[in-house]
Amino acid sequence: MADMSLAVTLSPLFSTVFGPEDRKGLVNVSRWISTILGTCVVQAVMGEFKFAEKAQEPPKPEKTKKPEKPKAAKEKPKEEPKEEPEEESEEEPEPVEDPNAPLDMDWWKRLYSNTKPAQYPQMWPLLWKKIEADKGENFSAYFCKFLDPEQFDHAFKLSNTISGFFQRLDAARKITFGSQLILGTSGDLHSQGVWLFAKPEMPKEMSECPMFESFGWTKADLSKPEDRKLFEEYCEWEGSFGGLNKEVNDGKIFK
Repeated sequence: MADMSLAVTLSPLFSTVFGPEDRKGLVNVSRWISTILGTCVVQAVMGEFKFAEKAQEPPKPEKTKKPEKPKAAKEKPKEEPKEEPEEESEEEPEPVEDPNAPLDMDWWKRLYSNTKPAQYPQMWPLLWKKIEADKGENFSAYFCKFLDPEQFDHAFKLSNTISGFFQRLDAARKITFGSQLILGTSGDLHSQGVWLFAKPEMPKEMSECPMFESFGWTKADLSKPEDRKLFEEYCEWEGSFGGLNKEVNDGKIFK
């Protein structure tokens, strides 16, 4: 009851005032509020809770005009020719390290985070070149599927379960990147995704996670075009997802 009372009290701040940037310093509090307000008991009273998409800005104070002092007449300076604004060029992904350097997980996470969706087609050749050079010696990828989504009648419940899975993976964070999606609508939900590891096989940090057996895992062969395409779709949150053809309801990135 104490948790519910405090979470409800703080909910207006997180739903209207604190935007994504503000919540970066409040990760644990945000997770706690999402968990409490996502319970059936609270949902039945308050409805579905959503975080603010952008921070609320304080109202700007009105400026009072000071009475102008009479100025002595003087010659009007000649206007300098205005420079024409340069045409905006399409943004490119941020420069990355030596493209011939070995694949590095931090490099991939930075590249993915700093690339806008419109520039995704320019990102993939950089990754695939390093994957080919690695030859599976240091990295591996797995497709992941939640085995029993039918137990959830609402998307937010399945989303909370995936969040709980992520919370138990801190030990694997340095060597792991994952994109796990919630697909479909209430009554027809699916959770599928892709995971990249800085290990040639499934690392024990993942396989020893308490929720690991709730998922089915299939090792991806990133030398095959179809597996690369599915990898790209899960990271871009757009596509047929291996023929499932379900819309993205929600998604989470582990990095």
